[in-house]
Amino acid sequence: MEDSPAADARRRQEALDALVRDHRGFLEAMAARLCRGQLDPGDLVQDVLERLVANVDRIPAELPVRAWLVRVMHNRFIDMVRRQHPTAAIEPEQLAEPPREPEAWWHRLSTEDVRAKIDALPPELRDAFRLFSIDGLSYQEISERLGVTRNTVGTRILRARRRIRAMFTGDDHE
Repeated sequence: MEDSPAADARRRQEALDALVRDHRGFLEAMAARLCRGQLDPGDLVQDVLERLVANVDRIPAELPVRAWLVRVMHNRFIDMVRRQHPTAAIEPEQLAEPPREPEAWWHRLSTEDVRAKIDALPPELRDAFRLFSIDGLSYQEISERLGVTRNTVGTRILRARRRIRAMFTGDDHE
């Protein structure tokens, strides 16, 4: 077992690489929501990652790293806004709140709407889709009941989903 300073440095670097790999996408998405065109989200992510590198050994073991990263990003964002607008009064609760997204179209659907679209499917797609989504059967059970392969069941369910979505959205791309 290697216990040299070089081995320790290599293990630390591998651990940091793994942390960055595991959390970078999350941090980029969070930065984009926070910045909303006011600031460069890439700068914010870079600042947070620099703090991670500098402080990784000081993060309490019982604290989830993602929670620590969220707190650091929140604080760095407030600091960046204050630097940009030094006289502005900043309410942290307002800054941390992402903008409300409009309700997705599928939230307005009724059970009757969905059943009508399922009924409009060709029989082979409709039967496989109903057995899976309504009756809760497995691909294997559907395969045995319909006398087709499991792969065919999966294909039919996928095509049914696409067709139903296209019926609701008017998008004919499958």
